[in-house]
Amino acid sequence: MVTIIKSPFINSGGVTVKELKEILSRLPDTDENGELYEVWIGSGEGTSSPVTSVWALNKKQTGCDVLLEHT
Repeated sequence: MVTIIKSPFINSGGVTVKELKEILSRLPDTDENGELYEVWIGSGEGTSSPVTSVWALNKKQTGCDVLLEHT
């Protein structure tokens, strides 16, 4: 998989948990100053905000879908 630092990853069918884990596993936790990198979410209107909550959707005993929100 290509790192998102070089180009975005797009899956028009929906990004899977497996794909998201792989993408995130290739990114550092902190920048050169020791500052933590954050997760942001786009509004689709040209703006973005930091993710402030992570929710489980369609829960089953073995797993779930994931919702990232800015509240």
